[in-house]
Amino acid sequence: MPILNLNDTEKVAEYDNFIETSPYGHMMQARSWSDVKNNWEHDYVYTEDENGKINSALSILSVKNDGEHAFLYAPRGPVCDPTDIGQIKALLAEAQPVVEKHNAFLLRMDPEVRYSEELVAAYKEAGFTMRASSDDAAAGHHSNPPYNMIFYLDGMTVEDVMASYLKKHRSNIRRTYRDGLTTKMFGAADPEFPEALKRLNDLLQVVAEREDIALRNLDYLKRLTAAFDDVKIFETYHPDGEVLASGMVISYNKKSFYIYAGSSNTHRNMGASTQLNQEAIEYAISRGSSEYDMGGIFSTDPKSDGLYLFKRHFVRKDDYTRFVGEIDVVFNEEVYQQFLP
Repeated sequence: MPILNLNDTEKVAEYDNFIETSPYGHMMQARSWSDVKNNWEHDYVYTEDENGKINSALSILSVKNDGEHAFLYAPRGPVCDPTDIGQIKALLAEAQPVVEKHNAFLLRMDPEVRYSEELVAAYKEAGFTMRASSDDAAAGHHSNPPYNMIFYLDGMTVEDVMASYLKKHRSNIRRTYRDGLTTKMFGAADPEFPEALKRLNDLLQVVAEREDIALRNLDYLKRLTAAFDDVKIFETYHPDGEVLASGMVISYNKKSFYIYAGSSNTHRNMGASTQLNQEAIEYAISRGSSEYDMGGIFSTDPKSDGLYLFKRHFVRKDDYTRFVGEIDVVFNEEVYQQFLP
């Protein structure tokens, strides 16, 4: 039964390599993501081809909020062609022992595949329950935001990136350098990294208070740092040395993910976050990333959503990406209905 045996070092290495190199692999499907989500249980399921090599995988987190029925979640899974419903069904068949072990009422997947009415209809025809991404009020209750702002770099150079921006945005980027802002990148092996991580956490708390939202704490950021090999912190400084903006970028597989960022309440008109993102995009290009993911948004109205407007300045050529949404496999309809908002 292809449930990953963590004592089989050879198969574990093959599984890890498959996730990291598959065109459908995502950092949230990496085994190391379970080290970040350390209050969830975890299981890893796969199928094999005729030669005994892994050809699809599903990393599953599980939690029992009611103490009895488990919610199974495969964030950004499955790791296979998300339009190959036959392959997905074969993978889910291998996951049945996981369902039984945890007494699961639901298994949720939300692959990074673009929304289409045809694909949603195909999933429904196959018996899946779809919670498609949308602009309605329920979108805020999804496990992930319904839209992501992804810059598809596609082999672009820095010059190509600059040329893709509106003239005003190019001018704003150049102005940050003329005004004396500077940006530095720290890798996890740098001696200054622990202090940079603390400063990032401090600025996250500034944002949390300013925007009246809850954000991750330092322990969570430390787990992220330990879980992945390519973690960078970018800091942008005022000429007097004050840190005005800080952001964490995790690069995995084809993607560089601008995952957490904070900014000071001072000198906000100087565009520190603008320079920081430009430097991070240039790093993504240098490591060969084909995507720079600025994260999710819940609204695509530039007049009412400043976060969307800020990200849109960078992701102009692509604008937002709408994913297919959540694919729910329901095992207990009564508990599932109670679970939904």
